[in-house]
Amino acid sequence: MNIPKGVQYMVASALCFALVGLGVKWLSHVSNFEVNFYRSLVCVICCWLVAYVQNISVWGNQHRLLTMRGVIGAIGAILLFITLQHLPLAIASIIQNTAPIFTAILGIFMLRQPVSLGQWFCFAIAMGGIVLANGFNPNIPLFYVTLGLLSAFFIGMGNNLTGMLKGKESTIVIVFYLSLFTTLGTSNYVFSSFSLLRWEDFTICAVLGILSFLSDLLSSRAFQLSPVALVSGISYVGVPLSLFLGYLIIGETYSVTSLLGIGLVIAGAIGSLFFE
Repeated sequence: MNIPKGVQYMVASALCFALVGLGVKWLSHVSNFEVNFYRSLVCVICCWLVAYVQNISVWGNQHRLLTMRGVIGAIGAILLFITLQHLPLAIASIIQNTAPIFTAILGIFMLRQPVSLGQWFCFAIAMGGIVLANGFNPNIPLFYVTLGLLSAFFIGMGNNLTGMLKGKESTIVIVFYLSLFTTLGTSNYVFSSFSLLRWEDFTICAVLGILSFLSDLLSSRAFQLSPVALVSGISYVGVPLSLFLGYLIIGETYSVTSLLGIGLVIAGAIGSLFFE
C-alpha cells in the first residue's frame, strides 16, 4: 500500500502531540498561559534557527494569510491547552480530534475540496464516539468540553489556512507565525504575574516546545501535501497513544463507555481513509 507523504507526516505529528499532551498534564500546577508562553517561545527560537540555516526569511510574503493563520492558531492552541489541563488526557485528545470534521466542512468553502458521502459517514461515527465518551460521564465538566470543541473549530480553520498557503510559503514560516502569535497572546498574563518556574518545570516546557515545533511542522507540511479531509483524519492515531500514556504514566482510568467511544472515534478516522 502506497501511503501518501501527507499521511506519514500527520502520523508522526500525532505521536509528537500525544507526548505534548502528557507533558501538559504533568504541568497541571502551572498556569495554562505560562505553559503556552514558554512552549511557543521555544518554538519561535526553533523556527528562527531552522530558517537561518536554510536562509529563509521567517516573515514570509503572504502577510495577511499568515497573520490570520497565526491568530486563529493561537486561539485554538490556548483553548486546547486549557482543556488538556482540566480533562483526562484521552478525553481531551478525543474532543480536540473533532477538528477533522471542522476541517472537512470548512475545506468545502475555503479550499473547494469536496468531501465524499463515505467520509461524512465516518465523521458521523467519530462524532458519535465523542458524545458516547463524554455524554455519560458526570465527572466531565461541560464547560471544558465546550472549550475543547471551540478549540477544534479554530484548529480546523487554521488547517484550511495552511492549505491555502500551499506553494506560497515555506512550512517553517507558517509554524513561526503560529508560535509567534501564541507567544504574544500569552505574554501579557505571564509578565503581569511573573514568577520564576522551577527548574524541572522549565525543562518540561522546553521539551514541550521542541515537540510542539516538530508536531506543528509535520502537520503543516502534511496539509500542504494532501487533501485536508484525508490528512486531518489521520490525527486520530494520537488518541490510543494518549489513552495508553495516560493509563501507564499518570494512572488515569476509563469506563467501558468511554473506551467504546474512543473505539468509535478511531474506527471513523480509519474508515475515512478508504473514501478519499
